[in-house]
Amino acid sequence: MDADAFLDGEDVEGNLVVLTDLDALSSPASAARMGKLRMKVHAEVKAGRRFVLQSRAPRLIYASRGSLLAQDATFATGPSRSSWADPHHATPVFEAELDETRPFRTVLRQTLTELGVSVCARLDRLVYESGNPAPGVHELDATEVEALRGAGLVDSVGGWQVEDLAAVLRRELTDVLDEGRDGSSYLSDVVVEFDALTSALRRTVRAAARARWGPSWASECLPEAVALEVVKRASSELAPMVESIEDIRDALAWLSAKELLGLRRESALGGLGMSESMWKAAERELAAVEDRLRFFGHLTRQDEACVKKWSGWLGQKLSHTSHLSPDSGLAIESANEGALLRQIRDGLLHNPAFSTASGAAFMQLVTSTLRFLRLAADHRAPYTRPFPKGKAPLEAALQEHYFWYLGATGLGDSTFMEVPNISTGRVDVLVVGEGGKRFVTEVKRELSDASFPAIADAYFGQAADYHVNSDPLGQLLVLDLTDHSEGVPAVANSISVETRDVGGSLRSIVIYVVRGNRPEPSATKSPRPVQSGPENE
Repeated sequence: MDADAFLDGEDVEGNLVVLTDLDALSSPASAARMGKLRMKVHAEVKAGRRFVLQSRAPRLIYASRGSLLAQDATFATGPSRSSWADPHHATPVFEAELDETRPFRTVLRQTLTELGVSVCARLDRLVYESGNPAPGVHELDATEVEALRGAGLVDSVGGWQVEDLAAVLRRELTDVLDEGRDGSSYLSDVVVEFDALTSALRRTVRAAARARWGPSWASECLPEAVALEVVKRASSELAPMVESIEDIRDALAWLSAKELLGLRRESALGGLGMSESMWKAAERELAAVEDRLRFFGHLTRQDEACVKKWSGWLGQKLSHTSHLSPDSGLAIESANEGALLRQIRDGLLHNPAFSTASGAAFMQLVTSTLRFLRLAADHRAPYTRPFPKGKAPLEAALQEHYFWYLGATGLGDSTFMEVPNISTGRVDVLVVGEGGKRFVTEVKRELSDASFPAIADAYFGQAADYHVNSDPLGQLLVLDLTDHSEGVPAVANSISVETRDVGGSLRSIVIYVVRGNRPEPSATKSPRPVQSGPENE
């Protein structure tokens, strides 16, 4: 009886039951019925009955249909009553289906259709993409060989039953694969997973680019040719008003996975949590899968495995915080960083609050801010470049860059910008630590005097006042737009700790000065030489 009739409760007689038309339950919509069929068959097997499952579709079609029934069964196929090697005399495999009026090409096409897109895509890749007109069966996996045996295309010892395989398959394989572009029952799941993989890659590249370049990340990150292509794509009917990369909300949304992988390499964003050898493998394998999806609309089971593999690897390995790792292009020298952190820690020890648990939480923020300062010292951003008179950049550019940078660290989920109702004011950047501890970073710019005494006198009061209702530890980030034509101070000379008594309690502010208005090194003037002599000793 057919499988549907058995499921619907038709009486069963005898100890051997042959269930026909199992392939009627091979579609995703039949997953629940396949599950019920498995339960019913297993119950009958326990009662002493034996079953034969007859299917036109191969076992691998049932691989993800909610039931292991087909997977658990032993494979068997009837003896071949045909010779595919002779197109003029070929007939189908099973005697019950013999029909001399059916032409060879019709039989071959129906056979390929029943094998399914996955097997056909594998044959296509094996025969045509590899350029091997007579591939060995050993290059296929066991379930694929089993499927071809069931179709009579391969004999029981693994030999092809087809002479001139590439020529015989070409026309029918092309038609079957083209018709199957939208009908691949398994394809939607793989496409969803590939899309999720691409989104994860896009988010990580975006976060790393924001952390490195700030508000201008898109124009800085994308090479000119890529930027022009993105503008061209975006300025189609989807976004006709787009004229430049700055007009696009998210430039990376217009790039494919293959292009994103290339962008990571060309923009020197670092490993993003993976080694370069892994990135090379990902770029090679995922680009091939994406091309097959785009141009052919089908995948092999090996492509599916590739997507799942890289989805898992990227999910485990990808990290926005790779700019903090020693193997990235933004590496922090541990010895130098340690010395600067000790300098800050020594300055904070005057405040009793620093010796509590709040001090340890605050040092996490201090470490990230110090690394941001070092990043800004090495990489040009629009707000650090020289500017025309009357066109000085606003501190908002520094604030946004710093906020995005923190978002690419372990503090990202607890970092907020422009938060109202803090000490009756609005804070620039707020980090909420463990246990609800609040740490405020005030952001300012300075056009005239960027010495630490002048900065402290001008801005300490506001920065400290945000800590009326929280631990008396905060930060002040200042964009120094004074003249730097003779060079800029070192990072070590751009950090200071200021502690003052406010209303009977000590409040400490760590001051970081980001040097802007910086000419390129080639345009920097030489300062006057240091005079030597007894009076200078």
